[in-house]
Amino acid sequence: MDYKFWRNALGGLLMVLGVFALLTPFTPGSLLIFVGAEILGIKLLTRANLILFYEKVKERLARWLERREDGQ
Repeated sequence: MDYKFWRNALGGLLMVLGVFALLTPFTPGSLLIFVGAEILGIKLLTRANLILFYEKVKERLARWLERREDGQ
């Protein structure tokens, strides 16, 4: 049995369902886009990417708070 084919098929199906859910009233189902992308191997939610995102947000928040304090 070709598991890679079925894995790719499942990932593609979940991404299509996610796009469909995004365009219809089933908006919470649009998270299937990310699940499908992860199954396909598109590393959107890997630990390294989440850590980089957290660091960016932390840095921007610190700059914003610093500017806000300087203005007062």
